[in-house]
Amino acid sequence: MTWPVRFSRWLGRALLPLRCLVCGLPGADGQDLCAACRGDLPWNHPACPTCALPLPAGPGFRCGRCLRRPPPLDATVAALAYRFPLDRLLPRFKFHGDLAAGRLLAELMATGLARGLAGAPRPGALVPVPLHPARLRQRGYDQALELARPVAAALGVPLR
Repeated sequence: MTWPVRFSRWLGRALLPLRCLVCGLPGADGQDLCAACRGDLPWNHPACPTCALPLPAGPGFRCGRCLRRPPPLDATVAALAYRFPLDRLLPRFKFHGDLAAGRLLAELMATGLARGLAGAPRPGALVPVPLHPARLRQRGYDQALELARPVAAALGVPLR
């Protein structure tokens, strides 16, 4: 990162302190999320290692559906469950173009995926599902690609 970029980020943080994107309180730990909302994050563990369905049992257990009929994939990692406060952040990014919410979501995804992949081989690449051209024209950006870029960089895997 070049010094003008670093300086502009520092200046922006000094003049406009981070605010929680969910409740508006001051952000914590350098993120747009306060400590209380961070504590409410619905990390998806333990979960079935095959389909990522949240489970009440400890890690490593498979869900009944995957035991009965194993799907044609090796593993699935879902960083977070779709509950509060995630259910407030995702629509802001997806439907309202809130790029700060997208940046925060990507940071949370990278953290959760790194945890979910601990001890396992990294994926060969991260491939975001492309947005339909009509939706791209309507929204003006590809939200899957905007999330995938920083996640791929954080995990050290190529983006395809």
